[in-house]
Amino acid sequence: MGISILRDELPKEKLGSAVAFMSGTVGIGSALGLPLAGVLYESLGWASIFWVSAGAGTLLLLAVALVVPRSMVRTPGLFDFVGAAVLSGALAALLLAITKGGAWGWGSGPVLLLLLTTAVLLAVWVPYELKVRQPMVDLRTSARRPVLMTNIASLLIGFSMFINMLVTAQQLQLPTLTGYGLG
Repeated sequence: MGISILRDELPKEKLGSAVAFMSGTVGIGSALGLPLAGVLYESLGWASIFWVSAGAGTLLLLAVALVVPRSMVRTPGLFDFVGAAVLSGALAALLLAITKGGAWGWGSGPVLLLLLTTAVLLAVWVPYELKVRQPMVDLRTSARRPVLMTNIASLLIGFSMFINMLVTAQQLQLPTLTGYGLG
């Protein structure tokens, strides 16, 4: 949505650098977010992470409401409530299975049922999104080579950055007597 607002509000000559700046803030935010969460956890407890995020989100919503002008660009369209509900159900079932799989057992009934629910909901969602006039996710556009390759690269880079942050922190903390840590 932020990039859409930039496209509506900025002149074409400033758009490229503004999108690059916005994309850069995502990387900076993710790099600072993990250490900041650690500081909050250590000093104020785990709940502080959520309260600080809720406060920041509220302040940003207020700032957007007060500072960002209402766009004059209007595109008529409908929100795909059915597609959103089915995709939300599929993702919730998948995330619950992944989150609880270790504790409940990967072959346990509840985890397998959640994974089956995910598969069934996605099997319903994909054909629905392909036939609805204004889909929530345009799968045909997402399947085009440039878009698909960009999304795959973004996913892999995101995984790499997250894993690097976690592994680097662990390596720095491991005792040197293990042969791997830096103490």
